[in-house]
This record gives sequence, C-alpha cells and structure tokens, in this order.
Amino acid sequence: MSETAERPGRAAAGWERPEAANPLRLAVPGAAARPADAGQEAAFRQLFHANPVPMWVYDRETLRFLEVNDAAVEVYGWPRQAFLDMTILDIRPPEDTPSVRRGAALAGKGRRVSGPWRHRDAAGRERLVRVMSHPLRFAGREAVLVAAWDDTERLSTEAALREREEILHLCMRAGRVGTYRRDFLAGQVHLSPEARAVLGLPPGEGPITARKWCGALLPEDRQRVQAEIAAAHRRRAPEAQYEYRIRRPGTGEVRHVESRARYTYAPDGRPLGSVGVLIDVTERRRAEAALAESEAFARSLIEGSADCIRVHDRAGRLLFMNAAGLRAMGIADLSEVQGRPYAGFWPEEELPKVRAAAREAVAGRVGRFTCYLPGPSGERRWWEATLCPVPAPGGGPAERFVSVLRDVTEARRAQEEARALAERLSAVLEGTTDSVIVLDRDWRVTYANRRAGAMFPGRLRPGAHLWEEFPEEAEGPFARHYRRALAEGRPVVFEERLAASGTWLEVHAFPMAGGGLSVFFRDVTERRRAEERLAHLASHDALTGLPNRVLFRERLEAALARRAARGRAVALLCVDLDHFKAVNDTLGHAAGDALLCQVAARLRGCVREGDLVARLGGDEFAVLQEEVRRPADAAALARRIVRTLSMPYDLEGRPALVGASVGIALAPAAPAAGGQAEDLLREADVALYRAKAEGRGRCRLFETGMDERLRRRQALKPALRGAAARGEFDLHYQPVVDLASGRVVAFEALLRWRRPGGRGAVMVPPAEFVPVAEEAGLIGPIGEWVLRAACREATGWPEGIGVAVNLSPAQFADAARLVRSVAGALRASGLAPARLELEVTETVLLRDEAANLAALRALRALGVRLAMDDFGTGFSSLGYLRSFRFDKIKIDRSFVSDLPRGEQSLAIVRAAVGLGRALGMAVVAEGVETPEQLSALRGEGCALAQGFLWGRAVPAGEVPALLRGLIPDPAGRDLRPPQAGERPDGRCRSCGEARREEACADA
Repeated sequence: MSETAERPGRAAAGWERPEAANPLRLAVPGAAARPADAGQEAAFRQLFHANPVPMWVYDRETLRFLEVNDAAVEVYGWPRQAFLDMTILDIRPPEDTPSVRRGAALAGKGRRVSGPWRHRDAAGRERLVRVMSHPLRFAGREAVLVAAWDDTERLSTEAALREREEILHLCMRAGRVGTYRRDFLAGQVHLSPEARAVLGLPPGEGPITARKWCGALLPEDRQRVQAEIAAAHRRRAPEAQYEYRIRRPGTGEVRHVESRARYTYAPDGRPLGSVGVLIDVTERRRAEAALAESEAFARSLIEGSADCIRVHDRAGRLLFMNAAGLRAMGIADLSEVQGRPYAGFWPEEELPKVRAAAREAVAGRVGRFTCYLPGPSGERRWWEATLCPVPAPGGGPAERFVSVLRDVTEARRAQEEARALAERLSAVLEGTTDSVIVLDRDWRVTYANRRAGAMFPGRLRPGAHLWEEFPEEAEGPFARHYRRALAEGRPVVFEERLAASGTWLEVHAFPMAGGGLSVFFRDVTERRRAEERLAHLASHDALTGLPNRVLFRERLEAALARRAARGRAVALLCVDLDHFKAVNDTLGHAAGDALLCQVAARLRGCVREGDLVARLGGDEFAVLQEEVRRPADAAALARRIVRTLSMPYDLEGRPALVGASVGIALAPAAPAAGGQAEDLLREADVALYRAKAEGRGRCRLFETGMDERLRRRQALKPALRGAAARGEFDLHYQPVVDLASGRVVAFEALLRWRRPGGRGAVMVPPAEFVPVAEEAGLIGPIGEWVLRAACREATGWPEGIGVAVNLSPAQFADAARLVRSVAGALRASGLAPARLELEVTETVLLRDEAANLAALRALRALGVRLAMDDFGTGFSSLGYLRSFRFDKIKIDRSFVSDLPRGEQSLAIVRAAVGLGRALGMAVVAEGVETPEQLSALRGEGCALAQGFLWGRAVPAGEVPALLRGLIPDPAGRDLRPPQAGERPDGRCRSCGEARREEACADA
C-alpha cells in the first residue's frame, strides 16, 4: 500500500541525500520525478517498511518524527499517527535530553553507530538499544534516518555472566578451591592463584613441574596417589578424585588436599592432560576428627557414667537411656520403656516436684529435684535428678531434654559424697587423651589413669615408688624437671626420651598445693621420628637417600676449612651419566629411578670410608674426597667410577647400559692456593663439560683455560659496545609469503654480527650475542639501530610489502624510550606506519602486564601493526589475546616441524588458524621447510608462511632478486624456482647441518 493511501491527507514524502550521504536519490514533492527515480523511491519505501529493524526519520531541528516504519510501530506500541505527533525526546528519559540534542547535531557528519541508549515504549517499559544514524534530506528538510536494535537481553545476559564469574571467583577464594591444568607431555602443571595458595606456592610464578607437585606429597601418601592415578589411566577413566596430604614449602605445614581431575587421552590411550580443582580440606578433616573425638568422648562419658542419663523429646517421651541407667532401674532392654512419658517413671506423690523441674527445662532453664524410686529389688533409692534443655541449632525452643539421675542414697552420707567426687574426677581423667599420674611428696604413685597403666603395665600401680620402678631415670632429666617444678612451685613442660625404651614423652608437670605432682604425658615418638625424617629429607635426596646439594655444599665448605690442618688436598668429582635420557625414554621413568638408585649404590662402593657421595640433581652426582695426597689419587677414583658405572644394569629383567663422565677439581692443602666451594664446584663442572665434549665416558682434571668459553662470553660485552657505530651489524631479511597468491607480503628482519677477528670477520650467532646484549643492558641501543635500519631499507621495496622487527622483552623496561624510538625510526625513514610490524612474545606480558599493555597500546596508536611471536609455547596465549588485540599471531616453528604426521602439532595449528579467523587476526606459520609441511598448512587454511622453503634470509641488496624469483602458484606447488646447490630438506646450504639459519655461523 502506498504512503498516500496509508496516511490520508498527507503528501507523499520525498527522500533526498546530502553530498556523500545517501546513495539513493529519490523524488521530492513538487519535482517531476523520472520513471527511474520513482521506481527507486518505491523500492526504498518498500525496503524501509519491510525492514524488521525499527527505523524512523526525524527532523534535526525540531526532533519531531517525520516517518516511522512498520517494525517501529509494532515494537514500540504507538500508532503511526501518535508517533508522528511526538519527538524523539518522548521515547528517551528526561536526563538524556542534552545527549540527544548533541547526537542530532553530530548526525550531519556521516553514518554513526552509538549506544546502548535507554528507550521507552508505549507501555512504559524501558529497553536498551544500539542505533545507527544517517543524515539525509527528507521532504526538503535536514533529517536523520535511524535504525534501532534492541540489546536489552544481550546486555542483561552479559551482566549476569560477569556477576556469576565474580561470584565463582569469590567462592573459590573463600572456599580455598583452586584450578589447575596438567600437561603430561610437557610434564608441567599450570596453577590458578587459588591453587598456588592451596599448595603454599608464591603467587605470580610460572608453571611447576609434575615432579615438584608430586614432591610436595607426604612420602606415605605419594606412592598410593601415584598408583591410583596409574590405575585411572589404565582404565582410561574420564574423571578421578584423590585425597592426600602435602607439606607446604617454607613453613613445613601439612595440609589435606582433595583433587578432582578430568583427563584427556590420545587415541592410543596415552594420557595427554587433565584439568581439575584442588580443594583444601584441612579444616574439614580437622573438624571431622574433632567431631569424632568429641562424639567418642561424649559417648565414653555417657556410657562410662554411673549416673542414669536419659534423653526425652519435648513431650517428655523417653528416647534414650544409657546402660548404667537401665541397670540401675532394673530394665533389661531400652525397648521396654522407650516412649514412656517422663512422669511415668516416678511415684504419684513425687510428681509435683518432677513437673516443676520439667517446666523449668521447657522454659530453657535447668530443673533439679531429688526423689525416691523403688529399686529393682523393691528397696527405696534416692535419686538426684537434673533436667536440662538441649539448645536448638537455630536458637528456638528446645526439642530435646537430657535428664541426669544420680543415685544419692549412699551419697547422703558425707564419706560417700567424697567418693562420688573422686569418681567424677576419675571419669574426666579417664576420658582424657593424655596419660595421667599423681605423685605424693615421697614420689609414690597415688593415682594413674588407664592410659598411663596401659603404657607402663604394672609399674604405675598405686603405692609404687617412681624411682624404684624407673631407676635409670632417678638422676636423669625427668627427675631434674620434676624437682625444679617442686622447687619453683610452677608447672614445667618438656620433651625427653626414656633411656630404657627409647620412647619420647611430652610431659606437663603441675605442683599441687599439698605437695606432690600431677603429671600429664603423652607418647610423641612417632612425631619426633617424623620430624627427624623431614630433617633427613631436607638434606638428602628422596630417591637415592644420598646427601643433596645443600648438605654436600656444607660438607664441602667444612672440608675446605680443615684441609690446612690435615695437610691434605681436597678433590671434588662431578659425575654425570651418559645416555641416561635414553633409558628414561625407552624403559620409562620408573626404570630411570631404579637405575639412579643402583648408580648411587655403586658410587658408595667406589669411595673410601669418610668420602662423601651426593646427588646434585637429575643424573648428576658428586664425590667429595678428603686427604688427597696427589692428583693421581683423584684420577684413579674417577677412572674406577667410570668403569663401575659403565657395567651393565639389570632393571627388573631388562638390561641397560649407561656410561659416565667425570670432571675433577682439586683444592690444594694450602688455603691461599685454592678457591672457595663455589670456585671448586665451577671448576669441576667445567672439567666435566670438557670430558663430555671429548666423547663421554672420560674423566678430566680441571686446568687453567678450560673455562675459556665462559671468558669468551664475558669478552663479548665490551665488543658489543659500539658494534653498530663501527658498522659490524647488518640485517638479513626472510620473506613472509601469502599462500594463496604466492606473493611476498613482508620480510622479517634478522640481525647479524660480523665481528672483526685476526683472520677476517667472524660471524657470531644471534643465540650467543643477543643474551649477552640483554645481560649487559645493550639491547636497547641495538634494538633502536635495528628499527632505524629496517625502516630505512624497507622504503626501497615495492608498496604493500611490510617489514617485521622483533622486540626484546628487555626493551619494555623503558617503554617510553621504546615508543619514541619507533616513532623516530618511522619519521626519519618516511616509512608508512602500517608497513612496520613489531613482533613480541608472551614474556612481555608475563613480566609487568599492566605497564607493558600500556606500552603496546601506545605503539598501536602510532599506526604500526603488532604480532604475537612464538604463539602456543607460553603460559597462556589465549589469556593474552583477550588482554590485547594483536594484528597477527605467529605459530612457533616447533609445531610446524612435526607436520604433517604430528597429530598434536596439527591440532595446535588447526586451533591457531581457527582462533585467528574468529578474532580477525592473520596467522603466520614459521619454519616451513618442506612441501609436505606447506601442503598441511594449506589444508588447515593457514594464510601466511615463512621458512627455508622459500630460501634463506638475504641482505637488503638481494631482496629485489628474491622477489623476482618467487613465482605465485595457488595450485600448491613449490612457490619458488629451483636454486643452484640448494638442499631439498631445507637445511643450511652453508654448513649443511643447522635447520635454523640463526644457529649457523656460516649462513
């Protein structure tokens, strides 16, 4: 239906657009419309009214609605004429009026999307909408076309999700619940902050090893838990739950931990990883133990009491009576009287007192009375009764009442009252967990509870003389502590060991007013043994029982301190197993552990009494040999060790062969001629390194000059200073190729250092000098040189080809200087910022996330592109992609090298490509060396790649030739022509060995 027919009396509206506003130009009232214009206007009107999104046109000056579509009428609920009598202020809250007028003024500057804004409909409901505004001329007026999308439900859902996430994190922190993710292949465990708190680890560190996690378990729990995990893996259980105890590092505190894990497996059944939660259940276990102890104590008191103890409900009906009560009342079984009213137990004449006490109990107070009751034989017996309310958990009226009946027939006599008091005291002492004895002033036992009697049968009977029963302690520490308590008149607390039995006792001795002592003691032998075991574990290797590095260092320092007095040198032998990793890889870690234990036993058999064997870690052992007369003695011991450790091993029926290399360092007898412990360890390690470099299975004595490599590394520092100014640096460029077109889209700049030498320039590998530059604080100036040179040389390349420069995490230490250097390089070279790409690793965000995020945003503001390098190798790549939106992610070469056969690497590549596609980020695969890898990457939809398949990195002067040599081929064949002498496997053409050009000094 036409607009004129729909709204009688109103002229057909016309649609116009200002310059660069509306792509349609439609008829205006009074103008002679061409047939094409009329058709366009009819189509536009049909599109406007048929659009399911609410739309309207309003006058920019008066804000009055000029036109609304059918969707707006339906969604907002006003009739069309009512809409046209309103302004846009009528659908907005009054406080939004200023922002509405500002928005109308801004609408003339082009299409804008804004919101969310609050709108109200005809029913008064408020909704949150996002709008798109577009300027146009409508019926000769300056107007605005608006389309509105209702975002109320989405925003509410997002707010609810955020609230739930916050509640979840709060609950996890409050409940001491942490999460973890374990990678079985990498042997690493990633812990949430709450999980680190549960394990007592410091916050903010990286992942821990699975060995470190298992090492935190108490030894008595570790084997059980490992067996349970292995059993779960054998049956490929998707989920499992374990409970164990850990000892927190530093404090030594033992905590109970419950672990719930969900596992993932490879197709062949190997466990790949797990995710789960760690729950600190220490307080719950303590509460359960305390509750059990309390219940046992209460039960022992109730059942051990001579009183009749009853429990009644609010109506007075009997629910429970202890055994003593049943016997006293002559009742064979509780069922005979269960449910009987309280008053039904007493004679008629005693009921007034009984009911008065019951009223007191109902009122929340304690009711007491004394009444007689016929005994089992008909005799009259008197009972002292106490009726107490049991408090309700919520503080309401009591629903249960406890009635304690004490037979006071005999207690009416004074002497019986004293005996009853003694019995009550005895009940308390018998219920305690301690052993208790009472001694008079002559050291004779007047009382001993059951626990004390059971601990020392027949020796603590009443009347026994303490020192006659324990003559070995008559002048020992126990006697001294007891006498001091009596002499000073105050309690003493101590722990001592009984000489005869070896039992450790924790003792509390209290002097009594009339003379004598009351002594409370308990057996703490197991606790002391546990403490000794822990002390041993702190200084010894848990696997082999050998001294660890800490104890070895202490013994070494002591040996060096006394060598002068003995007039003998000290030898330190560092022993490292050869091919131990092969045993672990082929036979498993259990076999590797068994091998290490056998190695430890053989080493003990090689040394003299007084020499010390230690395990420093992994497959590295050390021997401390004192009183060495000549270096040949140490060399002979080293050869004996090599021979002994090279003999075959039997690992549960499976033979194994490993060798050993030994490095020897000597500290002469004269202290002035030898170094400290640290020097000796370093020298032995250098000698060991030389022995292994010469072919393994050897022993070498440290000689001056062996540490030349270390000195050479230090010598690089002064040589690096000024290297850029001397022209020793240059850049090589590796192409980044678009796999669809085969065209080069960028080059990555790689730094090279040709250091002048005696016989010409020497190429220093980046892996050798870059860490030195970072350590010496030179990476900032070097990085600035690389930026300037890369930008300058890139200006000579064809338009559309960018340059990528790696940034060191150390450069972010001075973020302001980094941003200035990037801006300066762009300004000096004239390179368009969009052609510069800066590559950073996750390490940048790990160190100081907030500050470095700010630096990245500042770099982004310059217009450059930012890429995350080595994606997938860090702690939490996905987390950092949420923190900062990178333009590109680069898949690390370690995943590409396994393609196409590595299923896990293929899955990681697939995930990275999918993630990049979802987030609108380009994905580059590094280290592509073979056509098979290229084909696999194409199959996964990877868009960009770089690597030796397209040639080695070249100097800037060879870039034009390289660009001419690369031929686009979307069909999937090699994208470059064959080159003379090039190896098909992608290895370096200069040395034929290194697959990474950066590692080759000849490249």
